[in-house]
Amino acid sequence: MTIPPAPLDLGIAFRESREAMLVLDPDRDCVADANPAAADLLGYPATVLRGLPASVLHPGQLPTLIVFTQAVQAKGHWWTHALTPRHGADKALRLEYAGSL
Repeated sequence: MTIPPAPLDLGIAFRESREAMLVLDPDRDCVADANPAAADLLGYPATVLRGLPASVLHPGQLPTLIVFTQAVQAKGHWWTHALTPRHGADKALRLEYAGSL
């Protein structure tokens, strides 16, 4: 049995925000943490999102995911409409992503 990763201590602004937020670890291809708004939007419990490969959340979109994360790392912030995460009910979502370091 795999033990899910513990949530990161990102503070009340992360936990209580109405804005959906994910913390990605692009080197490990995983969601490091997700706030409750992200869990609701994506249709997964936060405990499932934590440790989930980002590439699984974005099936067939690995090149686009890599370009987005590299742009965030290079510029400090970036945004895109090109990523369409897969909802827990197996439907594609059309979202705007904004990333920052």
